[in-house]
Amino acid sequence: MFRVGIIMPAYCAAYTVVDTILRIPVDALRRVGCLPELYVVDDGSSDGTGAAIRAAAPFPDLAATLLTHPRNLGYGAAQKTGLAASVRGGNQAHVILHSDGQYAPEELPDMLEPIRSAQADVVIGSKFKKGRVLGQGMPLVRMLGIRAADRLENRLLGVGGLEFHSGYMAYSAKALATVPFETLTDRFHFDGEMVLSAAKTGLTTELAPISTNYARGTSSLHPLPYLKELVSTVLKYQGGRYWFQKEG
Repeated sequence: MFRVGIIMPAYCAAYTVVDTILRIPVDALRRVGCLPELYVVDDGSSDGTGAAIRAAAPFPDLAATLLTHPRNLGYGAAQKTGLAASVRGGNQAHVILHSDGQYAPEELPDMLEPIRSAQADVVIGSKFKKGRVLGQGMPLVRMLGIRAADRLENRLLGVGGLEFHSGYMAYSAKALATVPFETLTDRFHFDGEMVLSAAKTGLTTELAPISTNYARGTSSLHPLPYLKELVSTVLKYQGGRYWFQKEG
């Protein structure tokens, strides 16, 4: 069996996290040869997120580990904790699944297939490849903003055709052995820094079409702080301050 770690950052997600976990298609994953293990990271929640998870556990046919930060450290920090635990667990692939239900757990087999079949080291869930983001509730202004940001980042960072603003990400064991992810940001643009690191270190990437749910209350992203992080990433790269730029 192909061992898969599902990492779920959870911050004040008491009303969504258990439902999201229960939607993980364990049977479908096993039919394609994947053995999933769940790592939920309660990132200092104040709404009883950890208690909700403990009350619902154990989950049917799914081994689950609850990891807890005593205070809120940030979305990137929660990913680092979960990814490190998944690496220690000896998993062959690692996938990020949001606890707020914005990304469909039912699409986990499709996210993991390029890694399981050795076609890619990093899989980026693409909101746009299905062409239905407006129908799924994404505001037009947000869609235009994300598309513009992707084009700008691809140009300024010297890459092409990548999406930097997806939270649905999957990594091979090779990817996490290549990228020292512990050194990246603790904040929201962790995913973007992972995409940049993968591109600049020669890891193979693939865009996988995904569905999204932009129902009210399913995202904790605040646009202005996130924009600041985006600009910081570009400036840091242009200043040669990423680990892969230390030589030359």
